[in-house]
Amino acid sequence: MQLPDRDKIREIYGQGEESVVELVNGLAVYIQELIAEIQSLGGRIRELENQGAKNSRNSSKPPSSDGYKKPVSLRTPSGKKNGG
Repeated sequence: MQLPDRDKIREIYGQGEESVVELVNGLAVYIQELIAEIQSLGGRIRELENQGAKNSRNSSKPPSSDGYKKPVSLRTPSGKKNGG
């Protein structure tokens, strides 16, 4: 749907109350469609963000799917050397 410009709105206004009501109803339907699409896209974004946050440690994915990032050990504090 293309939104009417100022001149088109004035033209519709000049046609009477029923034309204005029809325009407003059409815009309300269009807004509802946009809201539904935004909600759908928001859900898809959350889904993709969750997929990107998963790795072999917090999902059932195999370690080979983790990519090239070296895993960080949680056992050795950073800066300390192992051994004696």
